[in-house]
Amino acid sequence: MKILARQPLLPALLLLSVLTAACASGRTGDGRGDPNRLTVAEIESAGANDLYTVISRLRPRWLQARSQRTFSGGVTIGVFVNGVRDNRGLNLLYDIRTNEVEEVEFMSANDAQIRFGSDLQGGAILVTLRR
Repeated sequence: MKILARQPLLPALLLLSVLTAACASGRTGDGRGDPNRLTVAEIESAGANDLYTVISRLRPRWLQARSQRTFSGGVTIGVFVNGVRDNRGLNLLYDIRTNEVEEVEFMSANDAQIRFGSDLQGGAILVTLRR
């Protein structure tokens, strides 16, 4: 009878291990969440006052163009604040205070070009400010 009493425990343990693995799969190995998104908690943990410094510390690859150069020699990384593109580009990130930011997302070059236009060879950084 002792063997029969332990059998329901095995499926429960198996289910628990599957759920634990599923929850862990959404995170990167260094304890950060989505590599294409910065949350308020991550932004606050960076200990910086401006958004450019936060991104350079936590997601430096967002600031590095990984696409072919344009005819003029540069690669454009677009910056959008609350859905509106700002022509200052990456320089705008120095002016955004971290306590104003709700979330920041990086969009790959392909996705950015499909959504916003072909001039975003370096992708796009989407900033959502607190209301």
